[in-house]
Amino acid sequence: MKIPQYIEEIISTVNKNGYEAYVVGGAVRDNLLNITPTDYDVTTSCPPEKIISLFDNTVPTGLKHGTVTVIKNKIATEVTTYRIDGNYSDARSPDSVEFTNNLSLDLSRRDFTINAMAYSSEAGLIDLFCGTEDIKNKIIRTVGDPKKRFCEDALRILRAIRFACQLNFSIEKNTLSAALKYDGTLSKISKERVFTELSKALLGECGDMLEFFIKNGGLEFLGINSAQSLKPIYKAPKNFASRFFMFFVLTDADFGKISSELKFSNNLYSNVSALLDLNGEILNDDKITLKHLLNKYSPDVLEEYLECLSILYNRDVSKILDKINEIIDNNEVYKISMLDISGNDLLTLGFKGEIIGIILNDLLNQCIIDPKYNNKAVLIDFIKSKYSN
Repeated sequence: MKIPQYIEEIISTVNKNGYEAYVVGGAVRDNLLNITPTDYDVTTSCPPEKIISLFDNTVPTGLKHGTVTVIKNKIATEVTTYRIDGNYSDARSPDSVEFTNNLSLDLSRRDFTINAMAYSSEAGLIDLFCGTEDIKNKIIRTVGDPKKRFCEDALRILRAIRFACQLNFSIEKNTLSAALKYDGTLSKISKERVFTELSKALLGECGDMLEFFIKNGGLEFLGINSAQSLKPIYKAPKNFASRFFMFFVLTDADFGKISSELKFSNNLYSNVSALLDLNGEILNDDKITLKHLLNKYSPDVLEEYLECLSILYNRDVSKILDKINEIIDNNEVYKISMLDISGNDLLTLGFKGEIIGIILNDLLNQCIIDPKYNNKAVLIDFIKSKYSN
């Protein structure tokens, strides 16, 4: 397993001072799946205060839970002391933790077998719960009793669905049964964390488990009770707007309610909202219709919608895309800002107030119908003939 040099240096420093240290969790899993990890976490027998003393640049990001962020080569790495979790009274975080020198106890508290493996160059792979076997068989399984794992932290239920979608894995029978039995506890989870897991699930490779989860009531806490086949979502471009748009179409979920509860960013809200608005438009390759749509929506949004449309309804949109590109390439007018005349020109002609906006919209409509109108002299003649006092 190839580990970045800065991680090797962190582990080596800890080892030289008499403590154990391993890469743990997602980075180990991703390496075994031949996926390049996005970050690395380190678990260690070294107490957090000692970690702070061993490295020049640290941030005490979670001392209560034994976590110190070590900054090396300008990269932040969370280094966490082996621990045993206490009771979980809020279905999310342990009320207390107890530090330990025992790696197996630390690994046994983790969520899924595929995330409960540790590795170091010196010791090799530590896999106490058959994570490699579950990776081979493409299975998501809790470490130990799934009821206990999900009652400790309800977010693990959504994480199981998310990993199944990301990796195109199935969920082990008892794990899935417990996830559905305790899905009501998801209402206790912060909506920001729910958004993170749902968005990662939608950006994955396969939605079979998400579809099954919805149809069995797993997202009722969001008011989502039904779903058509979610397969089209996973054929769409991997971006939030396209996939969330298709998710709302295929689940008939309440966009306003969910976007508010899950705290969509302004950008995501406006993009998905535009796509949903377009879903009610009748689209064809008529240039006038397309210009009016380009006046309301950006070319990128229109093209994104058309790509989703072709996937959702198996519709050939090539002629529409050709017409849009033709309009843009020919610089044909579809916005007031593209007119060969401005509001200042109308002021010079003696117009004032609301009539200026009315005239500009009238001119835009004329140029949309006939692009040859977009000539300043022609536009002025049109104005004089229609709006002369």
